[in-house]
Amino acid sequence: MNLSRWKRAWRRRVSIPVRSRVAPEVTTHVRGQQMRMDLRDYPIGQTLYLDGNYEPELQRLMEHMSLSGSVCLDVGANIGLHSLTMSELVGASGQVVAFEPEVHNFQLLEQNLRLNGITNVVLQQCAVSDEEGVCQIGLSPVNYGDHRVSTAAPANWQTQRVRMTTIDASVGHLPDHAIRFIKIDVQGHELHVLHGMKQTLERNPDVIMAIEVAPDLLAHAGTSATELMDLLLAWGFTGWELLEHRIIPVSPPWVYDLIHDRRWVDVVLSRNTGLLCRVMSNYWGVELPPATA
Repeated sequence: MNLSRWKRAWRRRVSIPVRSRVAPEVTTHVRGQQMRMDLRDYPIGQTLYLDGNYEPELQRLMEHMSLSGSVCLDVGANIGLHSLTMSELVGASGQVVAFEPEVHNFQLLEQNLRLNGITNVVLQQCAVSDEEGVCQIGLSPVNYGDHRVSTAAPANWQTQRVRMTTIDASVGHLPDHAIRFIKIDVQGHELHVLHGMKQTLERNPDVIMAIEVAPDLLAHAGTSATELMDLLLAWGFTGWELLEHRIIPVSPPWVYDLIHDRRWVDVVLSRNTGLLCRVMSNYWGVELPPATA
């Protein structure tokens, strides 16, 4: 067993079980930056601690976009893994707006920005939906990335009262064409988020979005994967499924409700098919035809 494999095994079998009980918050290096995480959180916190990365496909995809000087939105920022990458890619002349409602995750997000001296990320401690106000979020006792607006949470979860906003209300002050990338991962509340950002999408016609499509979570929120994909296609978006070992052009909307066993897929979409084709071709290393609906 080489040193890296031994270190990983020791962390998984000894360090995580012990530290999660006595001192669960740790700081380690992730993709060249310092990150503070909670080892009670599975899978995000533990995976970052063990492997030094999480959702590497999305990380690599962002690196193939031209984001310098632009604005990126991280909707469902958690502890900031993707916000940190966006911050680096947009540079000093760009900006990231990161939305995270849950108190503990938000505190870690703030710490991770401070640890790396990051000043181009604007933090919004709130849930994102289709209206402004307040809401309850259900708190997963195990997966701290699975906190949900309470309509999608199990009845026995503890809840937390948080502020709620819309994307249109939060970034309406930005100039047209400023936003180039939006990541949305809100545990089933994605359709509500989209309904609250219609004006933003109209003012940024070339934006690329990465959205989690999880039919079980969407159903708990009173919507469906079919509704979500139907809306995106009706608004002129098309694109690709982003998988670990392959990419696939988006399927007809009804196909996404066939995903079972609490699984999901990330879709990467844009109205600008030529731009998205170039990004995906560079990402995958082959010349791709434009994806069509």
